[in-house]
Amino acid sequence: MTPRSGISVSFADAPAPVRRCAEQAAHLYDTPEWFRVETASGTRPLLAWAASEAGGVAYATLCTSHASDPAWPYARADLFLREMAVTEAPASGMLPSVLVGGRRPGHSSIVVNAAGADREAIVERLMNTVRDHAVSEGYSSLLLSFVDESVATDLARGAGLPSLRFPSAPSWSLRLPGNSFDDWFGSLGRKVRFNEKATMRKLADFGFEWRELRETDIDWIVPLELAQYRKHGHDYGSVAARRLHEAYLAVLGDRAWIAFAVDGRGQRAGFVSLIRHGERAWARQVGLGDEHAGVPLYFGLVYHAVIRWAYQTGVRELDFSVTADEVKRKRGASPRPSVALAIPVVPSRLTVSPGFQPVFA
Repeated sequence: MTPRSGISVSFADAPAPVRRCAEQAAHLYDTPEWFRVETASGTRPLLAWAASEAGGVAYATLCTSHASDPAWPYARADLFLREMAVTEAPASGMLPSVLVGGRRPGHSSIVVNAAGADREAIVERLMNTVRDHAVSEGYSSLLLSFVDESVATDLARGAGLPSLRFPSAPSWSLRLPGNSFDDWFGSLGRKVRFNEKATMRKLADFGFEWRELRETDIDWIVPLELAQYRKHGHDYGSVAARRLHEAYLAVLGDRAWIAFAVDGRGQRAGFVSLIRHGERAWARQVGLGDEHAGVPLYFGLVYHAVIRWAYQTGVRELDFSVTADEVKRKRGASPRPSVALAIPVVPSRLTVSPGFQPVFA
């Protein structure tokens, strides 16, 4: 029997098997709570789902990507292809696009909980539903930014259209050893420990604190966050940044935290936002003041302070998203390799970078 499928505005409108699967999800971005965060932040996501009589389910968050969106490369299909070196110029033919699995770096929330023939049928039904939705709403493409190699072929086949497959950025997570910061520190290589000690000495005048996020924090963390994006040539937008932190508070409550640094004058010098989900936590936004550019504050805050916080609060695994691969590897994190699929749903022209070898799935 053909699996049922649909597009919903919330998990409440999806069948009970889909809701049960999502409520048990180990990954933050697969949960109904995170879908509500996206909704509250103004992203206006949709939920694509498929379910079978045999009990199998599949679902994915759908967000959209337009030329008018802020120039954030992980949330704009045209810029993502350039970021991954697929094209030299923005791939304008991709827009407007449906981002299948959401828009958060390092993870596309495409959940498939089925086996055998049921799995193939459910994936096909899910991707058919997403494709038909994109066509009916006038979108030019689908972009699956971060998916496991093991499911990429099934997803591409399910769409029933030619798909460009290319390596995506790996996401990184750190499984904390032992029970203390010293256990993590002792697990590092000798040269890395030497460098980490040097970082600690340079940050001797700074204090590091952490607490649950407060509404009053948003006023001072957003300017630091936007400044951090500008340092790396990215434009995210102040309204979108503020709405996301407000959504953390409104939906996640005491699961939303911040760690922050205080300089020798008692001024806040930087922060990192943290979201807990069970024994895992996600390091999300980071912001640092320009006046401390000469000290390794980023490493002391994002790694040392966050790892100390994790041990203190019972977190066993930290998600550090994408980029800065070698920095994360040296500090004990492990990569989760991924690929991306770009799937035009209307005739379009795409000029790839010289030397890029297209792989179609």
